[in-house]
Amino acid sequence: YIVVSGWPLCRYTYRLGHRLLDGTHIWSKSYSFRASPYPGQDSVQRVVIFGDMGKVSSLCIVVFHFDPVFNSHFTCLGRNRWF
Repeated sequence: YIVVSGWPLCRYTYRLGHRLLDGTHIWSKSYSFRASPYPGQDSVQRVVIFGDMGKVSSLCIVVFHFDPVFNSHFTCLGRNRWF
């Protein structure tokens, strides 16, 4: 589930869960994040994007940096450096 809008600077809490074959559920510990600031408010935004396409392990974590001074860029942390 992705929150596409929310109150600026509010803290949101969530847990990950899985339904087992017997119908019971297991849950992770609680995680939280703070929503983006008000539009126009100066701030540094950091976003981590990751996923599994079910292909070959690339041993790469992609990190997107947004910095108004140094511009935005992608960084690949790991063996493959194709970003």
